[in-house]
Amino acid sequence: MTEKTISGWIVVDWRKGKHRTRQSKPKASELGSNELLAKLAIDVHVPEVEVPELAVEIDVPEPHVRAATLEALDEEQLPGWTDVANELIPSTIPDEPDEFRNEINRITVRTMTEASTRPDPEAVREYVDETMRAVAAGEEVDA
Repeated sequence: MTEKTISGWIVVDWRKGKHRTRQSKPKASELGSNELLAKLAIDVHVPEVEVPELAVEIDVPEPHVRAATLEALDEEQLPGWTDVANELIPSTIPDEPDEFRNEINRITVRTMTEASTRPDPEAVREYVDETMRAVAAGEEVDA
């Protein structure tokens, strides 16, 4: 069992019925006319307690590790979302307007989920739309 002694001074204001403690002895000039000073010593017996050691294994999901890694990188080190979009844009573009819009939406969503950055959804949609129109027109697009 460990023993500790807490020592200090107690200042009692007998008129107001209040008290305060100090670690150092106050000078007489620091005391009020209605304050009394007493030495204080408290012996504390602290029982020794055995602290159990817990064996814990924590599995961090891969998305959390990936997110933490990406947050640690500078903006310049992150791969661009346009590269992700370029990989997802098919070489054959649908002719039907509804199919074309559906394909733009599908690629936009996949780009947003697969990109390591957090691009503006409207910017991604606009880029995918323009790039798909360029591919449909037979223009060369950097992949």
